[in-house]
Amino acid sequence: MWFRFSVFPVFALGVISGACSTSVDTEKFAQKDAKYTVEKHEKLKGKAVRSNQPIVNYSRSGKPYYHLAYQLKTEDLIQLEELSKQEFEQNGGQFELRIDKTGFPVPAPNCQSILIVRMPWTPPGSNLTKKYSLYQNLQDLQRGKSEELKIVLELNPYVKESEEGLALTQCNVFFRHAKSDYVAHTNRLN
Repeated sequence: MWFRFSVFPVFALGVISGACSTSVDTEKFAQKDAKYTVEKHEKLKGKAVRSNQPIVNYSRSGKPYYHLAYQLKTEDLIQLEELSKQEFEQNGGQFELRIDKTGFPVPAPNCQSILIVRMPWTPPGSNLTKKYSLYQNLQDLQRGKSEELKIVLELNPYVKESEEGLALTQCNVFFRHAKSDYVAHTNRLN
């Protein structure tokens, strides 16, 4: 038996929303979370939802995954690792950039002023088209050819949840990545 419900917990940071598919094995988790959701959702009625806030998607086992569609602005991009196309391919599409944490919507109390955003490595033979396109768009942003760029980030495993909301435990996050490819949305994966 499968069922689906939406989750709208409210934290000090803003609103986190997502959807959860779960099986009978995790029904207790789902019922507990649904009760919490209904209570918190009642408080949300009539209030504006802030943009640039994390979305939570639950795995079938009930584990939360926090994703963020972030509007990266030119002034927030501090440094992008420079790679030729050949180096990019040799690195399996792996690269990193440094951004100013000041405008980042999730607090990073253990970090001075910079967050590192990493694109994970991809095994040889994988299609790097989406990753390379993103990398080129980031280069354009760094060179001032564009003013902002939407990037999708995975906050796990360096995020913790508390009564105050979400906070990063380390000074780095990852680009959202699944099945050896960049995922440019915050929706739950099938």
